[in-house]
Amino acid sequence: MTAVVRLDGSRPATDLSLAPVLARLDAWRAAGVDVAGVEIDHDCATAALPAYAAWLTRVRPPAPLRWSITALPTWAGAPALRDVAAAVDELVVQVHAIRAPRLFDAATARRWLDAVAAAVPGATLRVALPTYRVAIDGEVAAAAPAEVAGLLRDLERAPVPGLRGVVWFRLPVDGDAAAWSAPTLRAVIRGDGLTSAVTARLVARARGVYDVVLANPGTVDAPWPDLRVTGAVAAMDLIGGYAAPASSARVWTAPRKVVRAGDHVVVGWATGEDLEIDANP
Repeated sequence: MTAVVRLDGSRPATDLSLAPVLARLDAWRAAGVDVAGVEIDHDCATAALPAYAAWLTRVRPPAPLRWSITALPTWAGAPALRDVAAAVDELVVQVHAIRAPRLFDAATARRWLDAVAAAVPGATLRVALPTYRVAIDGEVAAAAPAEVAGLLRDLERAPVPGLRGVVWFRLPVDGDAAAWSAPTLRAVIRGDGLTSAVTARLVARARGVYDVVLANPGTVDAPWPDLRVTGAVAAMDLIGGYAAPASSARVWTAPRKVVRAGDHVVVGWATGEDLEIDANP
């Protein structure tokens, strides 16, 4: 585990002590956590990099803890970046959420990585890549799996000097609907196909009683489909925002929701005989 310490970018780091962090790490170790390093996440102003480098040297944690920082691509043109890199073991170059309203752009990220590598030859680098979506200025910006995968494949074909790996921001966690699911992250890392294939089926619960279930066996999230149930329908109700049919066509209009990759969701029930269900009829 690497403990990431996020510092307020509006305050200089030079007046902060690392003692509270080290005390917390001691407590983690006592609880059985294998702490391998400390990473400082501080959006330091470019003009303040000389003082930041001096602070990083002064408060360096004791060995064998790895000492790293999040580095901004805008630092690449600053001569003091070499001093910053010399003060730590590793730079984690952040290439997402730099320029609103775009969350991530693969071509720009590659240029930034090349620029940082050229500015600090011999430094050990990792790249922080996004797996999430967020609201920016009232609009939803998202990291497209295909675009992130494109950068990974480009780095495999033409490696950046000193680049040792990827830090994912953030890892899949149950209940975090704003981040990719585990199947999506796995497919991006492995270079597998990025596909979505939402299916709808009727699952019998008793004679003539069915749950309406959506499933996505693909590797990326996919929208809920419109649904139609045919046959001798006695009763039917869909939940989660489905709009009831306005005519005898029996087509229920889907809300703007997604089925997570590898997931399934029960969206209602139906009763009757000889029932069949169609998605996106």
